Amino acid sequence: MRRPLIGVLFFTLAHAAIAFCEQPAEEFSARKFVEKTKGRQAYGIYLDGAKIGWGVDDFQLGEFKGRQVAIAKEESYMAIKTEDEDSTFRTEGRTIYDLEGDGVILFHETKSVEDGTETIVTARRTDDDFEITTKNGRRRTVRKVDHPKETLKESYGLMSWIESEPPADERFTEHTLDLDLDDINSKTVYSYDRKETVRWGGVSVDAYHVKMLMHGLTATALVTSDGKIIRGKMGPLMEIRAEEEAVAKKLDGATVDMMATGSVVVKRDIGRPHRVDSLLLRVDGLGDVALPESHRQKLERGENGETILALRRDFEKPIGDTLSDEEKKQLTSPSTNIQSNHKSITKLAKRLVGHETAPLAKARKIHRWIGKNLRPSYSSNASTALGVLETRAGDCTEHALLFVALARAAGIPAREVTGLAYANEDPPIFAWHAWAEIHDGRQWISIDPMWQQVFVDATHIKFSDSPDDWGWMQLVGQLKIEILDFSRADDDE
Repeated sequence: MRRPLIGVLFFTLAHAAIAFCEQPAEEFSARKFVEKTKGRQAYGIYLDGAKIGWGVDDFQLGEFKGRQVAIAKEESYMAIKTEDEDSTFRTEGRTIYDLEGDGVILFHETKSVEDGTETIVTARRTDDDFEITTKNGRRRTVRKVDHPKETLKESYGLMSWIESEPPADERFTEHTLDLDLDDINSKTVYSYDRKETVRWGGVSVDAYHVKMLMHGLTATALVTSDGKIIRGKMGPLMEIRAEEEAVAKKLDGATVDMMATGSVVVKRDIGRPHRVDSLLLRVDGLGDVALPESHRQKLERGENGETILALRRDFEKPIGDTLSDEEKKQLTSPSTNIQSNHKSITKLAKRLVGHETAPLAKARKIHRWIGKNLRPSYSSNASTALGVLETRAGDCTEHALLFVALARAAGIPAREVTGLAYANEDPPIFAWHAWAEIHDGRQWISIDPMWQQVFVDATHIKFSDSPDDWGWMQLVGQLKIEILDFSRADDDE
């Protein structure tokens, strides 16, 4: 499991907090910016009305290596469970900004602990690049990237734009540092809605309604002119609320089950999913999120304008489609989380595939090994393929992540897939799920390492195959699915 969905909302909104500040029309000064926006704010993090965590932002002047700087600190904690397995996530971070010029980032450090496993990431600005070091247990990796685009001046510009009350068709783009991504410059596009007078801290203040779009994910927020987020929301379930710090840190309710909260309950039981060959669904609540189509997943509009989704068990197409050289290169290359060039992964991949040359045959060997050697667990969380290889445990996201890394190490174009899959629970549900796809030279073939399926069954609904597409997250809690029809294979058991 990667960072919980509500955590994405919190970090999306919290990064924006220091940007919202009252600024006169004058020449930018990083020091003045910090003096006017410094302060501390706490938030409660909620899922479907239940508190699952808290966050604290602190922005002050300070010292770093003998010089005056701006220091932004973040701290957060979340506790959830999935099918009776508890998970906790705690993060502490600080970002150091220069007070000269545009207020560039000089240094960043994040310490995170997921279910007892600590990861420390540090990033230092040099004259030539930005050096990022990740330590997890005895493992240490280093990568160098271009200087980050995030600056205090850009944040100043954002609020100046918002306070001008721009027209609805105007947009403002801001960059924030995100070391979890290959491109560390996470881009957020803002749109302005309206200004409102609200009671805040016992007095009437101006506040602004804004919308933020990041990696296809839409969030809304109400912010004051001194940089405080009163509330932020993504979809119908995910929310942060400004609170007194002691109140924010008080978690005294029952731990929320992510599976139960995020799943889509359906009224019709279709039995064991691995036997389902075809499935016809009516899907409501997609909003602006466009589902991908393929040879096994087709969309059409019903008589009343609703979305009808036709799914088939994956199959070999009669006519294939090749990848471009650029696509092959991208989908066989390592990334920040998929370390397919690390010796531990390349050595294992070579041992697993042996002298096999056919992509699908190689993928089958890898997926069988994962099924036999990874222990299913919702509380063994890892965000990198190396981390999964070390723990040899995890849920569907860990299984898919390691599979993709091993496939790429074996020279197979591979990618992770996010979507929903049916589970015949009581009541029956479609639960959020992750699997993988490989390209065998003529088509994409779906492989589910967690469920040990090659050519997945018809209950797998694909939402995204890109790690940079987070739009599906805003659908949690608002999707409705009706099973219209289905067919099953003969039960040979």
